[in-house]
Amino acid sequence: MHRVYLTCLVFSLLQLLSAALPAQTPVRSIVVTGQAEKELAPDRYTVAVSIQVEGKTTELARAEFRKRLEQVRSTFNDMDFPDLTLVPSGRTISDNPQFNPQQMQIMMMGEGGAEPTASEAFYIREELQFQWRAAPQTSLADLEQGLGSLLDRIRTEKLDFAGKTDVNYYPPRANNLVNGSHSQIQQELRALRAAALEDAKNQASEIAALAGGKLGRVLEVELPTDSESVSHSQIPMAEMVDTPYSCRLGSKLKLKSSVRVKFELE
Repeated sequence: MHRVYLTCLVFSLLQLLSAALPAQTPVRSIVVTGQAEKELAPDRYTVAVSIQVEGKTTELARAEFRKRLEQVRSTFNDMDFPDLTLVPSGRTISDNPQFNPQQMQIMMMGEGGAEPTASEAFYIREELQFQWRAAPQTSLADLEQGLGSLLDRIRTEKLDFAGKTDVNYYPPRANNLVNGSHSQIQQELRALRAAALEDAKNQASEIAALAGGKLGRVLEVELPTDSESVSHSQIPMAEMVDTPYSCRLGSKLKLKSSVRVKFELE
C-alpha cells in the first residue's frame, strides 16, 4: 500500500511540473557568410642588406662594427630620402665568416679556387632593412627612380644584399631585392572584419524580408579557418614573395575577410 501511494505521489508531481513548464518552440534562424575585400597600394618598400666585419678580438670586432654601422647611417642620412629608416634585426658573433649564397654555390661547384682557410678572428654580422616610406599615389616611374638610387648607393657602399637566394641553382636565379608592404595592414584587416559583419547583416535582412519575418538578435558568430587572407595582384612571370604581407614593385596587396553569422528570425 505504501508503494502504491509513493508511485501516485511521484506521478502527480511530474504532471504538475510538466504543466508549469511552457512548451519549448524551436528558434528560427538565418545563417549567412559576409565577405569584404580591399586592394591596397604599398606605402613602404624594403631592401635587406647585411654588414659583416672581423677582428682579432671581440673588442676589435665590436669597434669595427660600430664604425661601419655609423658610416652606413651617416651616408644614407645624407641621401635624398627623408622617410628612409634603417631597421636592425640583431647581431651574430662567430669565429667563422658567413658566405653569401653565390659564394657557397661557387664552392659547391668546385670553382673559384681553394676554400678559405680558417683564421683566428671573430666575425660580427647583422642584417639590416632599409625601409622607405612612399605615398600610395606615387607613380611607378618615381618609385623605380627612387629605389634605383637606393640600390645604386648600396652597391657603391659595398653592402651585401641579404635577400634569399635558392642555393640549388648555379648560376643563381634572379633574386628580387625590393618588397612592398603596407604599414597599417592590421588596422585595415580589422576594418574589413567589421565590413564583412555588416555585409552578413544586410544579407540576413534581405532573407528575413523574403521570408515575411524580421531580423532578430545575433545568435552566433564564427570566423572560418580561411576567414582572412592577404595576397598580391599577380604580375605575369612574377614569382611569389616570401611573405603574404609583401608584394612586388608595381603590384598591390589584396585583402579579404569573411565571417559566418547566425541571426534569429522573428
